[in-house]
Amino acid sequence: MPLLTDSIPQGNSRADASVWFTFVSPASGKVAIHTEADFADNIAVYSGSCGAMTEIGANAFGQHLELSGLTGGELYYIQLSGFFSGIEGNYCISIDNLNSATPTNDDCASATLLSVGAADCTPANNQQATYNETIHSSCDLFATASIWFKFNAPTSGKVYINTGADFVHTATLWQGTCAALSEVQCAYNPYRCDDSVLFDGLVSGQTYYLQIASSKMPFGYLYGDVCVRVTNGNIINQRLKLTAYLQGAYDATTNRMTTHLSDNYLLPTSQPYDAAPWNYTGTNCIASNGETGVTDWVLVELRSSSDPNIVIARKAALLYADGMVADYGKNGVDMPNVVIGAAYYVVLRHRNHLAVRSANSIILPNENALDLTQSNAVAGGAAQMALVSSGRYALLSGDFSGNGVISVADYNSYAAQVAAINQYLSADANLDGHITVADFNGYAPNASKIALPEVRY
Repeated sequence: MPLLTDSIPQGNSRADASVWFTFVSPASGKVAIHTEADFADNIAVYSGSCGAMTEIGANAFGQHLELSGLTGGELYYIQLSGFFSGIEGNYCISIDNLNSATPTNDDCASATLLSVGAADCTPANNQQATYNETIHSSCDLFATASIWFKFNAPTSGKVYINTGADFVHTATLWQGTCAALSEVQCAYNPYRCDDSVLFDGLVSGQTYYLQIASSKMPFGYLYGDVCVRVTNGNIINQRLKLTAYLQGAYDATTNRMTTHLSDNYLLPTSQPYDAAPWNYTGTNCIASNGETGVTDWVLVELRSSSDPNIVIARKAALLYADGMVADYGKNGVDMPNVVIGAAYYVVLRHRNHLAVRSANSIILPNENALDLTQSNAVAGGAAQMALVSSGRYALLSGDFSGNGVISVADYNSYAAQVAAINQYLSADANLDGHITVADFNGYAPNASKIALPEVRY
């Protein structure tokens, strides 16, 4: 990036190394600018002409900026710079026309109903949302763009709530009626990667309203996605311990798996199972894509012991090089919706390996880890696994579509991505960040392999 020798953003006099873009405002006069910068960036927008510009909006935190009140058809200038000297990197800038309608749950009366203990969280977005100026959270008197949810309190009188929000926000719980609400409790910007916030002292069966709003910062407001989960405060997450190997990533000389993705900062910070065929809406995430010793993300499911087709809970977790599956910083996966003393089958999925189910149901928490590197621990036995070293089995590589069938469709995925380097891609069977003949060799021996019916999509 060139040095900043032109306009200095009003909110950050230390900004440096700027590049410039122009855009013509849509008729709506409302836009959202996204930079996808991999560095600490600063966004500023100007009206006027070169040499005589007026700053009309900025975000010194970068990444995202929303503007309204623009003149339709008028030319505007975007300045993208580093937060201070020496901060430079890559970006992919885009602009959205914010001419859509307000969210369906824009006010209390149209609050989205949440099911306490649902297997997945409920997604929403607060862009274009309005704000009831007569209701102010004690956590932020200047919040804006709120969306609403509601739920009926469980008999325990307490719930855990995770907003899953990817922007600075406030979560406030209200009681009463939409015409006469009183605050119960609020939380300022609960981090979506952390455990849920406890809200207690609730009346069993009573309806409560959850308001999620953008919080004011020194440089304005941010807006974005949420994915709300409410669980019974009396049902504490129970830890599942399990180990597994991935055939494509396994090294028989070390009895460990590769950590190339995390070592080279290719591992996504948010779980990658939010697309088809998994459609998992959880907001599981990590602070850095360079977490030490991580092989990849996996998706863990608990199934009913009476019917393995019924999914009780799902959670994305990290698979470490030694085979341990765990939440970051823990020695297992804290699974939601678990009833103490109840037994569950365990399903383990990976984005390009064939999913497996445990042969037997287990009771959580389990002191001894469920060892899915042993064929007798997996439903279907050795036929559902790959023998990777003496006495050790792994999930079969090559299911690039993740649907539970290794077929020509998976080869087509490989062919479409071949020769790509340094990326996080579905056809990367050996998880080295590159698509080469080695990935084809991970697919070919397993062609026509099929997972058990209950884990296929």
